[in-house]
Amino acid sequence: CLCLFSSVVVALPPGSGFLKVVTDKTNYRTDDTITVTVTYADDTTSNPPPPMDDTQLNVVVRKCNAILADNCREHVYAEWTTNPVQMITRDPNQPLSTTVQIPIDINWPGDKYFVSIESSKYGKTTTGQTNFGYIYGMTPRFTVAYTSGSLHIIDPKETVEWVFDQTYKVRWGADGMPGGETVGVRVIDTQMNVHEVGSAVQTVAGGELDVTTVANWGVGGISVEVYLGTNHDIKDKHSFALKEPPAYYKINDPNGASGWTAGQEVQVSFEPKNIPADTIISMFLVEPTNNERKTVLAPTENVMASLGSFAFVVPNIAFTSSSWRLIIEGGGVTSESEPFQITGSASLGICNTQKLQKEMYIHDEVDCKKDPFVLIAGNVKITQLRFEWLWCLDDRMRISAHILGPGGARVIRTAKKIGVEPARYLQVLDAAEHGHDFYVEMSNIFREMGEEKHSLTTDIRLFTFNPQEGEGPPGLDLKTGMRFETNDPTCECPYEDEGAMPCLAITPPCIDPTDPRCDTECVENDTRAKCIEDPQPRESQFPIGTDVCSRELEVWVHTTPCQPGDMRLFSIRRTVTKMSVINGQELPGCDKYWLNIRTTQGEGWIISSLVRVCPPMPCTRGLNCPDDQLGSAVTSALSLFAGTCAVVAAAI
Repeated sequence: CLCLFSSVVVALPPGSGFLKVVTDKTNYRTDDTITVTVTYADDTTSNPPPPMDDTQLNVVVRKCNAILADNCREHVYAEWTTNPVQMITRDPNQPLSTTVQIPIDINWPGDKYFVSIESSKYGKTTTGQTNFGYIYGMTPRFTVAYTSGSLHIIDPKETVEWVFDQTYKVRWGADGMPGGETVGVRVIDTQMNVHEVGSAVQTVAGGELDVTTVANWGVGGISVEVYLGTNHDIKDKHSFALKEPPAYYKINDPNGASGWTAGQEVQVSFEPKNIPADTIISMFLVEPTNNERKTVLAPTENVMASLGSFAFVVPNIAFTSSSWRLIIEGGGVTSESEPFQITGSASLGICNTQKLQKEMYIHDEVDCKKDPFVLIAGNVKITQLRFEWLWCLDDRMRISAHILGPGGARVIRTAKKIGVEPARYLQVLDAAEHGHDFYVEMSNIFREMGEEKHSLTTDIRLFTFNPQEGEGPPGLDLKTGMRFETNDPTCECPYEDEGAMPCLAITPPCIDPTDPRCDTECVENDTRAKCIEDPQPRESQFPIGTDVCSRELEVWVHTTPCQPGDMRLFSIRRTVTKMSVINGQELPGCDKYWLNIRTTQGEGWIISSLVRVCPPMPCTRGLNCPDDQLGSAVTSALSLFAGTCAVVAAAI
């Protein structure tokens, strides 16, 4: 029997086969454990198992059925830890029967999911590696209800009033979390602009962060929101008033979009509010992350507040940071600007190219190290950047950032397919976790394809914000003409990653823009690396007329989401409030899809993933439960009574 079974497996071509995959339940809650059972099919003749040489199988959690939809756009669970979630080792000469335990932690947003068993060796077709491995089997859809883990703001209370140029503590409590999570803090100002003001690593009880107010936030109602960096469904928000102090300096320039360079002549613009014109002022540049303080205007220079501006040369600074602030003091009043970027005189550092000292020297790496390279994005200090061109892994650029900040020293890695365009943006740090975004721009991308080696040359610039979504300081030129080589253009030697697939199983990367198989659907491989694409409207899963309700989350109704002039009209908080779908097409925007709905309060657009079909109303025993004899009798009696009334009414 085993010999016959083995012969069936041997005959299989790469990228074919079948496994039976089931979960122990269809509904789970946070902190539950999913038990997945993997076996061969009941009929191995019609549904033979995977090929004999595919012995390491990946266990992946997905949000859509990738068997039915080749172009599933999804975020694979555990991007922020490991992907795949687990691996199964099988003996192809023995029938497979194994279970996999997948714990549901606080990073799982409540939603519907699948678990798939995928090849670590073969792509979805026999022509080579694609976006994910060949899927041998997938569970039916199951639901995870988010039921534990929450944040609640302790301070500020919604009755307080903040004033400009003061530092306040934002305190929050945490429930159902083990501690050690990164929590982001943002301020929504009077013009609905969002300011990421920082992040902190919380304890099991919660955490706190200092927030300094600035005049540019405006006078009126503002909000403070705290949220879990890995799951934005876990959040809390308080709204309160921001007021003017009796006297302050309104600093117009520099602002959050400013970018200065060491040695550059700049001009500060400000307005003294309720301050005597002859007040003598002083100015300082302060960088709190590195405890730097530079005097740019001393009181002995006798500059008066009535001047309204002051020009100076940015002093020599050895590092680049997006956390610099300008401080104006005078007459017992101290005011600060918004954080902005100053590019240090020695910020480029030393970038050395060397062969990776593993295996067969497959590719180059470029290290840009500290001393003198230091870059500060928000409250994170980046001391080293490493770039690796992974030609044999689908022509990707892998970036490793060595950082110091909340949670201590860490290495953040991202690897994204470079693609056919001459320029590419790669996100390395996410503001949700680090208080600031950090992007790398690859431009002037050029490849040389030789018989013995391939090379890639590109210019590298750094941004401490997302340059595709807004304006900010100019990019920092890290290196012009950064060059990489690979001595294995045909990918015939083992790759240097431990546990990675052999290069023999990978066809040469596909980058020809005239080849329809190339540059296929963009699939995230890291939670901080976003796809660069132009998503199109999609057919909604909720037909027109469907009543949808909140998934236990606050749902804001927008006028024109992600468009200029968008306004939030009102919010839906109750899970039983019905919203009627009035448009069968969902529109893309801000990495989400938006659903057009109508409520008793009006019409607008909501994020479609926040809602579900409204559950049926609970029945009352003895009245309207269909399986209740008494209820059926009462319903029949009421129907008969209603019919009698109708006859009488007609006679009248």
